[in-house]
Amino acid sequence: MSKAFDIVIVGAGPSAFSMALALKNSNLSIAILEKSVFPRDKICGDAIPYEAYQTLKRIDEKYYQQLYSIVDTSKIIYSRLVTPKGQDLHIKWNSKAFNCKRVTFDNQLFEWVKSDTDTCIYENTIFKNAVYSNESWTIETSRETFEAKVLVGAGGVNCPVARRIANLKLDRAHTSGAVRAYFKNINGIDNNTNEIYFLKDYPDSYFWIFPVGNNTYNVGFGLLSKSISNKKINVRQLFQEIIDTDNIIKKRFNNAERLEKTTGFSIPLGSRSVAMSGAGYILLGDAAHLVEPFGGHGIGTGMWSGKVAADFLRIAFEKQQFTAKAMYQYDEKIQKSIGKRLSKQKTLQRIVVAFPFLIEIAARPYMKKIVRWLT
Repeated sequence: MSKAFDIVIVGAGPSAFSMALALKNSNLSIAILEKSVFPRDKICGDAIPYEAYQTLKRIDEKYYQQLYSIVDTSKIIYSRLVTPKGQDLHIKWNSKAFNCKRVTFDNQLFEWVKSDTDTCIYENTIFKNAVYSNESWTIETSRETFEAKVLVGAGGVNCPVARRIANLKLDRAHTSGAVRAYFKNINGIDNNTNEIYFLKDYPDSYFWIFPVGNNTYNVGFGLLSKSISNKKINVRQLFQEIIDTDNIIKKRFNNAERLEKTTGFSIPLGSRSVAMSGAGYILLGDAAHLVEPFGGHGIGTGMWSGKVAADFLRIAFEKQQFTAKAMYQYDEKIQKSIGKRLSKQKTLQRIVVAFPFLIEIAARPYMKKIVRWLT
């Protein structure tokens, strides 16, 4: 016998948890289906941006206040941008941000949802198929069958709802391929500073070193998937070559200790518009391609989309309107908020890729005040 809910969310990550927390007093029955078991890691840069704070603050002030109590975090005050010629630009952030391993951050959100809401979380449950008939979804999983009025895709870049229901395909021109590994004992890094390096031969990429606490650093490298394909790049191999041979970066790793194998992941950039809804369903976060095109950040926009979705679905259930036309209002709300930010980042990304010398100009002394003001 199937289990019936108002909303079934496929994928348990920050966007799904944000939505569940925002709906905690809605009287809607909600289930989250997750293929893994918590605590589980998520390959990522581990940078938790200001938007995550703001979203949680809008949901409930206590989550905003409790974020700093999460263990194994590093508060970020500065970003250090390093150009191919070795010029650097320090940017001081007035807004709150911190780095935290995703295994820790996601598990905290998971615990909040379990303790503060009536959401049913089904771990170790793999989505298999969903059929929409008579304004209701029948959802088959590896364990049991679910029924729902609304289906939400929040399963990240490979979300099965996005791929099979919304028929979204990855576009290499709007996707980044990235790799990551944790290190200890990196030389000369300030624990309050994220370092980002731009590389001469790869204008559509950047290399990062982000402190995550306890003398541990998230180190990674990413570039457009189109470049990876066209140039037949082995990203893991190139990542190690940069560490070993780049005149600026290699100095950081003289005494470094690698803590794990290099792992790869894809980033669906918000540099193109995609359909985020249809009859009876919506998409959140990475599944909706809401990652910032220039910075590659997806946690803040993902959680933001979860709050937007929660507000939208409260009204949708009051009106009992789930047609494709009615659900498209969610797309419009995303475009009016997150879409504006993504559009600006898309323009910046294209300018930097087309004119990489502008990075050097931006780091010159007479430009630094202007750049800091803009950021």
